[in-house]
Amino acid sequence: MPIKRSLALVLTLCSFMLQTSCTQDGSEVIAGVDGKFCVPAAYRVPAYWWIDGDAKEAERGFAFVGCRRASLHPGERCDIPRPVISSSAEPRTLNDHTLWRALKGSADLGKLSESELVHTQWEGRSIVVASASIAGTDGWYLFSRSDSTPAATPRLVDEDQLVLGCETDRSHNKQKYRCRRYFRGNAYAIRYEFLTDERTPLSEMEQLDHSLIQLIDSWRCR
Repeated sequence: MPIKRSLALVLTLCSFMLQTSCTQDGSEVIAGVDGKFCVPAAYRVPAYWWIDGDAKEAERGFAFVGCRRASLHPGERCDIPRPVISSSAEPRTLNDHTLWRALKGSADLGKLSESELVHTQWEGRSIVVASASIAGTDGWYLFSRSDSTPAATPRLVDEDQLVLGCETDRSHNKQKYRCRRYFRGNAYAIRYEFLTDERTPLSEMEQLDHSLIQLIDSWRCR
C-alpha cells in the first residue's frame, strides 16, 4: 500500500476500504480466512455509499470502533479494550509496508531520514525512535532494528521496521498520546489506533495486540 500523508491517513483510508465486507446475513469476512465473524452491532462501522463492497478488486475485511464510539445501551458492558479508538481486521495479503526501505520514499515519512534517533531496548530488541513534523503534526515513530544492524547506527536503515507511530492528543485536558499500530497475526492482520499516557507504550501495545486477536477470534460465528 503506498504511503500517502501520514500514518493517520493510512489508518483512515484502510478502515474505509474494509468496512464494506458485511455479508447478506450480517456477518463479516476476512479474505483468506476460513469462516465468518459475527461482530456485535454496537461496534460495527456503517458502510459508505461511495465504496462498492461487491467490487472484485476490493480487499475484504472489517472495521470496528472502540468503547468511546460504540452504540451501547445504558449499563451495557463494552468488550473492546478501553484504550482502543478504532480498529480493523484485514487480509494478510494486503502487505502493508512497514520496512524503512519502502517508507523512506514517501513525501512525509521520508522526513524521518534526517531525524536524530533515540535508542532504547525493549524485551531484548533494539528500538529506535525517529521524530518529525508530518502533515503539520509533531510525531514520533518507533522502529525495531534488525539483529544485523548495529544498535548505535545513527540513521534509519532499510531493514528497520515500523512498530508504532504516535503524536500528542490535544482533545484531552490532561496529557494523552494517540498511537497507531499495524501488525500481522497468524491468520490476519490488525490495524488499530489507541490512546495512552505513555510516549513509548511498547508494553501496552503488546497487551493490546494480544487482546485484539482474542477479541476478534471470539467473534467467529458458531
